[in-house]
Amino acid sequence: MMKINIIENTKGKLKLEVDTDLAFLNLINDYLWRIKDVDIAAFTRKHPYIATPEIMVKSRNPKKSLLNAVKKIKLDVTSLKKQAERDLAE
Repeated sequence: MMKINIIENTKGKLKLEVDTDLAFLNLINDYLWRIKDVDIAAFTRKHPYIATPEIMVKSRNPKKSLLNAVKKIKLDVTSLKKQAERDLAE
């Protein structure tokens, strides 16, 4: 299970430490940039071997923006799964 630690939670900014790999944070970051009200979305890891990655979102409502991005990822993955099951069925 993925661990999330809130580092900063202010009116327009949310910064989380997420115990996952950078590929997953890159996916979330990409979907965040597709949301119209997101001003800034970025992820980083302070040290390549020992630091936990962080993701930062700046928007009018960063929590809502992050949840919307994750919801859209889930919908797209579900759609891909259904299409793959249909197209690859033997």
